[in-house]
Amino acid sequence: MRTPTLITPAGHPPVTRHRPPRPLAAVALAVLMSACAVQAPPLGERPTPATLPAAWQAPAPEAGRTPVPDWLMSADPVLGGLLEAVQARSPGLQQAVARRDEVRALAGLSPGGPRVQGLAQVQRTRSVQPAGSPALTQALAQVDASWEVDLFARVRQQSQALAQRADGAQWELAAARLSLLVEVTQLYLALRSGEQLQALSIEEEQITERLAAQAAQRQRAGFETPAQQALLAGAAAEARQRRLAQQLELDVMVKGLVAATGLDEGALRQRLATGQGRLPAWPALAVPAVPADALQQRPDLVAARAQAAAAWYESGAAQAARYPQLQLLGSVSVLGVKLGGERDESRGWSFGPSLSVPLLDGGARRADAEAALARWRQAEAAWRLAATQAVREVEEALLRVAAQSARLEAAQASLASYDKALKGTEQRWRHGLASASELDEQRRLTLAARSQLLQLQREGLGAWLSLYKAVGGGFTPA
Repeated sequence: MRTPTLITPAGHPPVTRHRPPRPLAAVALAVLMSACAVQAPPLGERPTPATLPAAWQAPAPEAGRTPVPDWLMSADPVLGGLLEAVQARSPGLQQAVARRDEVRALAGLSPGGPRVQGLAQVQRTRSVQPAGSPALTQALAQVDASWEVDLFARVRQQSQALAQRADGAQWELAAARLSLLVEVTQLYLALRSGEQLQALSIEEEQITERLAAQAAQRQRAGFETPAQQALLAGAAAEARQRRLAQQLELDVMVKGLVAATGLDEGALRQRLATGQGRLPAWPALAVPAVPADALQQRPDLVAARAQAAAAWYESGAAQAARYPQLQLLGSVSVLGVKLGGERDESRGWSFGPSLSVPLLDGGARRADAEAALARWRQAEAAWRLAATQAVREVEEALLRVAAQSARLEAAQASLASYDKALKGTEQRWRHGLASASELDEQRRLTLAARSQLLQLQREGLGAWLSLYKAVGGGFTPA
């Protein structure tokens, strides 16, 4: 009969399950236990790399550089300082670090390694009967040792599972750091874009107030009806309301940055005063043409792969637990006795194997093995789902980046036309050739075009940010 080999995840060496020693008793025992031996999963169920397309369907940027962690900070020193504060102060990131350290500590365990335990005990007693009995003193020193002979690779697979869990925890920390930095950067983009909209609202308020004042003068001169003058006065009040609402949104976003960075609000506002209303200008990113190359450093995907591998090894360990387990046990002890004036000392030792044979356990070991196999299938499905989602996110980000240039060009042309029409309408209104309602309508169209252009500029930077996150940001485990 050939030696069974445990199926392992792709990229890992196979683990061979060793047969127990071949003495007659062991062979007979193996025959008796053959009925409850469990087979490894079929070859079709071994973990395989998640299926990725051969190339991107969306157009990739033609120029750029490889994504690196400092890409976020490279274009805006204020943002760079905020992200450094986030990494130093974020409770969420500190929690992820502590979780990584916990898993690392558990990975240092040796499930079936040698165990040595010492015992020291002193006891003094005096019997009630017979009367006048001398005191009895007993002192015991004992050392017990045990070591499991890994017959069916159960211990080895448990160790490999712990190592995979530790590796996955390191990548999960990198994923948490990347998500946190991108989240804060998105908030920073929203703040800077909001400052631009705030400046536009202030300018619009000033323009509408000036037009309303001119309309009041024209009404007194008999060149404007009260209704038309009221229309422009209402537009001025509406512009003032938009400015106040925009200021409220800015204050709310500052509060969010205070919570994310842990900085004092006064100090944060001083930092933000530098570069107010200026969006970052990131360089283009270079995206590898092959999706597998682009996603090999994506931390959440690598973490999911490590967790799937760990679940695979745990499944093998649970199956191996259904076989007999052999331990080598040893003990050395020294006992000292003192009774009255008499002393005595004795030494003892023991050594020998201990074979644990699962016979009837109510199906507990079988259920554990089947449950572990189901957990592996869940982890593998989660890994494949993460890979599919990662490809989708990169494709969507590439589409948005590619479309951004054409959209900006169209928005700029639209704004230029609306601005030209507004100037013409305002000139005609001053000469009495256009009504206040025409002027207000043209002003609204121009304002919408300006707001749309600012929004597109922010969306373009957001698309690059999404692409940076989708390809993993160049992060490596900490």
